[in-house]
Amino acid sequence: QFASGIELLDELHSIARQSHARLSEAAVDMGISLAPCTFVCDEAEAALPRILQKAAGTTVAFIYATCWPSTGPYLSQLSCDLASMLTHGSRVITVDKELISDDQGQWKFEQIDSV
Repeated sequence: QFASGIELLDELHSIARQSHARLSEAAVDMGISLAPCTFVCDEAEAALPRILQKAAGTTVAFIYATCWPSTGPYLSQLSCDLASMLTHGSRVITVDKELISDDQGQWKFEQIDSV
């Protein structure tokens, strides 16, 4: 089990680390163990490949990509990046934009649900 967060803005990165510290303290008090979690302050395009290499076999990715470059409603570059890094059958959760499949059929993202 592994979790990681990437944030570009120093202030939000700091808030994430502080929030996780409070969560960790509360988890100890409740007798709950948390998965190891790392926080990276960097461009997501640079940090994501490093994180996914360390976490080989990742099958679930939550991407809050409101600022990620997109083409209309599609996360074109992120789709390409994730397709090359995640294993077949992985699940990706996005917030406001969609992943797109490759026109040449090299990879396919299937939308399972939408809220």
